[in-house]
Amino acid sequence: MHVDIEPWIAPPPGWIKVNFDATFDAFSKTGTTTAVARTSDGVYIAGVVKKIKAQEVLEAEGIAAELAILLALQHNLLDVILEGDNSVVVSNLINDATRAWNVRTLFIFCKNLLRLLSSWSVRYASRKQNIVAHNLAAWGKNLGHTNMSFLYADVLTSILLE
Repeated sequence: MHVDIEPWIAPPPGWIKVNFDATFDAFSKTGTTTAVARTSDGVYIAGVVKKIKAQEVLEAEGIAAELAILLALQHNLLDVILEGDNSVVVSNLINDATRAWNVRTLFIFCKNLLRLLSSWSVRYASRKQNIVAHNLAAWGKNLGHTNMSFLYADVLTSILLE
């Protein structure tokens, strides 16, 4: 799998960027969520891939955002920029009111988790800018019966540069 990471925009020095994404199969109501953390130099810190059940793509993408926040908390990342390519998810995490009533509880939970981070922002990223998380989600669909995998820098590098 060739990955073009050129369009990825680095965070400011001292900040960490965590990109997140999800795949979703509407027929089986299953998906794969991912989060990938990188330094301002583009160096991978860690990633996670998790298989999920969801009712719709918005829920799957929301679970990916939750996974990104949990990855940041697990690794004690202080200043974090979260990026995803679903504008509805990003909007629901940024705005005070959660408009997506069907996944309201999930977004409220994510907002409560965000309060545990020192400094944070949530941004929309185009698919090209989010390609590493996207490709990792596609890779994660082939994990067989593994429900969750934590991936560290060397493993991430080898997977994403295949």
